[in-house]
Amino acid sequence: MTTTGVAAAPSRRRASAGPRRRRRREAALGYLLVLPAVAAFAIFVFYPFFNNFRLALYQTPPVPGLPSRYVGCTRPATCSSPMPTGSLAASLRPSSS
Repeated sequence: MTTTGVAAAPSRRRASAGPRRRRRREAALGYLLVLPAVAAFAIFVFYPFFNNFRLALYQTPPVPGLPSRYVGCTRPATCSSPMPTGSLAASLRPSSS
C-alpha cells in the first residue's frame, strides 16, 4: 500500500489556490489601471453636464457681480418652445449661396 494518493490531495488544494489568488490580483491591477481613465472621463464629461444643468436653474443678470436669481425648472422648460427648434432647423438648413 502506498500513501501517494493521500499526499496528493493537499497539494492540489494549494495549487488551485494559487491561480485563484493570481486572478484576483490581476483583476485588482486591471481595476487600478482603469481607474484614472474613468476618473478623467467623469471629470471632463459628467461634471460639465451636471454643472450646466445646475446653471440653467438660475437667471444671471447682465451686469457681473449682481446675485443670480433662482428660477427653478421654468427656464429649462423654455427649451421645449417652438423658437429653439426653429432656430435649430434654420442652423442645420444648407445655405443658398
